[in-house]
Amino acid sequence: CEQVAHDIRNQYILAYYPTNTRRDGTFRTIQVEVIPPRGRGKLMARTRNGYYAPGGPTSAAAGN
Repeated sequence: CEQVAHDIRNQYILAYYPTNTRRDGTFRTIQVEVIPPRGRGKLMARTRNGYYAPGGPTSAAAGN
């Protein structure tokens, strides 16, 4: 319980806006690097390996 409370108090949420805006449904890898300030010990980041881009328009939405 204490570890969960500690983790919640010491978390950050990052937003990501990709430069590749294609809506092709492909998997995009991401990498997060954490560089601690001088004098600070090692930090940990819990991240995903990537995400799936939104898919292209469906045939119904395209009017087919």
